[in-house]
Amino acid sequence: MQRRGRPPVLRESLLTRAVSSVFAFVRLAEFEILFFLFFFVAFIIFKDLGKTHSRRHQHLHFVHKSIHHRRGEDEDTLRHHDLSTIRSL
Repeated sequence: MQRRGRPPVLRESLLTRAVSSVFAFVRLAEFEILFFLFFFVAFIIFKDLGKTHSRRHQHLHFVHKSIHHRRGEDEDTLRHHDLSTIRSL
């Protein structure tokens, strides 16, 4: 039986309560979420920069190898070239 003078208490749906609790959590942990996202984005950017340097070095090695191959040098001669000649290209 309902008491007089008080409005009936409506229970919100499960979806509404779930969305409200997610928003409450995001408001509570906003700084931590932004802190994590900052480092995650920085990691993605610097990870790609490191791979670019590695790919460039491999490309220079293949160019150096193909130049000597066109000159008629065999694989044994190519093995004896040091990295300083590759870097000078």
